[in-house]
Amino acid sequence: MKKLYLLSAIIFLWGCNMAQKKSEEPSSSSLDTTQVKKDMAVPEGLSEIDGYRRHIISLPPKPNESRFKLEITPGVTMEVDACNHYGLQGSLEQEINEESGEYYYIFRSGGDVFQTLMGCRDENMHTEFVSGMNFLADYNSSEPLVVYISKGIEMKQTIWEVSEMIAVSKNSDDEILKTFPKSYYKDNLEGYVIQLPDLPPEARVELIPGITQLVDCNNYWLTNKSFGYAGTIEFPWTFYLFEFDGKISSTHMQCPDGQLSEKFIHCISPITLPAKNDEPIVLFITKGLELRYRIWNNPEVVE
Repeated sequence: MKKLYLLSAIIFLWGCNMAQKKSEEPSSSSLDTTQVKKDMAVPEGLSEIDGYRRHIISLPPKPNESRFKLEITPGVTMEVDACNHYGLQGSLEQEINEESGEYYYIFRSGGDVFQTLMGCRDENMHTEFVSGMNFLADYNSSEPLVVYISKGIEMKQTIWEVSEMIAVSKNSDDEILKTFPKSYYKDNLEGYVIQLPDLPPEARVELIPGITQLVDCNNYWLTNKSFGYAGTIEFPWTFYLFEFDGKISSTHMQCPDGQLSEKFIHCISPITLPAKNDEPIVLFITKGLELRYRIWNNPEVVE
């Protein structure tokens, strides 16, 4: 079994800081790669990296591809109990090969797994896929997606049909928010409550805090703060936190026309949750940000 870390304070935080970094110098080691369609070339310069398995993902064409997302989920298969929550430790980053200008994702993990520390009445163990930080990529059949994952870590791929982003109005007077003592969150945060429509059991909801700004042709994203589940054994509600320190990262492309357009900027990998029709979602985010969400539906697992 992978090394376990026990968390007695029940707080899980998935990092949202996908700051752009220089790529590591590729080695000439021989690693397996995901099968690529014959008519789709591997991006130049993205060779194998020592200690990682390279996955080159090509997708079949779909009508209206903007309505779909590809979810990549790294993880490990291991024995777990019936009542605790488990997660694979690791960091996910989007990087660029400066020689070729090609982008890729890299998931770094030593294989360590954390878990909550609850006593289980049922002591039976079962095998389960314990996931690490997942991420969404645009569905794009015209060029391959390159992902590097530490050796020994598995990877699952799921195609989702996603709705348009839905803006959430501020609802600070909501009766649910009034039940939260101030000690559970900081004064620089605002609370939101999302009441979901009736959805099928396999659906998910993606929480997307962000900010609308005028930007140029580059890609922009929020960085440097954590985003995730927060809970306490002393209080019945589950809630989520997103804290932002004002830093925004971007690509560094030249924009010849210099035109600016209004865009909603958010982190690369917003948090996703099972869509529970009978339970509202409570989220506290840094003041000054907006909150949007969208629904994932009709999952299609890619082998």
